[in-house]
Amino acid sequence: MSDRMSQKTRLRTVSRVLMQHWDPAGVRGVPQAADEYDDAARAVLSLLRANASVAEIAKRLRRYEHEDMGLETDGGSAMRAAEIIVNRRDHN
Repeated sequence: MSDRMSQKTRLRTVSRVLMQHWDPAGVRGVPQAADEYDDAARAVLSLLRANASVAEIAKRLRRYEHEDMGLETDGGSAMRAAEIIVNRRDHN
């Protein structure tokens, strides 16, 4: 598999995790919103390449919630999504 294709696959995988386990905008299940978290997924992929920790990824997701989306959340879903993403990275 080419590096470009593997990047696309990783982006889709991270986007799906964000949609299923993070979803601060509440758009899970809305087909038109399938790419809603692609920008956040790209940021997470960059952090993964830098071998970021769960806490660092969760912090970036929280910043995305607050600064980019203007939302206030408890951070629990950001932490859960970050744990899943890092766990997948560490087991691949």
